[in-house]
Amino acid sequence: MASAASVTDPGAVGAKRPTGHCATLYVVTAMLNPGVTVDAVQSSLNIAHSWYRINITSWVICTNEDATTWSNRLTVFVRPHGSVFICRIDLLDRFGWMTNDFWTWLSAHAQLREDESSVTSRVLSTALMFVPVSARLTSGSDGR
Repeated sequence: MASAASVTDPGAVGAKRPTGHCATLYVVTAMLNPGVTVDAVQSSLNIAHSWYRINITSWVICTNEDATTWSNRLTVFVRPHGSVFICRIDLLDRFGWMTNDFWTWLSAHAQLREDESSVTSRVLSTALMFVPVSARLTSGSDGR
């Protein structure tokens, strides 16, 4: 399933599941072997709870599986001449210049965990971070 964007365009979304948050968000960056299509990779990503394509070689995936499982699944698309990098995303330390659609997707799939820091300051920080940068800039805030 994809958004209004083509599945080969950044901003494409796939594998929407109607239930709850996933356990983990990962960034996946892959340089594909010649002849491997993005559609083939995205078909494999559909196993995830959801995914969002952030550029021509990278996705954020929402999954209950670990990075090793995803590496094993995606290696077929990159060996022997490509590469793949998969890394868990820490939502407590994030910032970026992304589309409103991405921030909406991330907010819908984020599962924030409690730690030793103040709940109040984290709630305020989290609220700010999920506001698109463009909205913060137009409201007069510099994001600090």
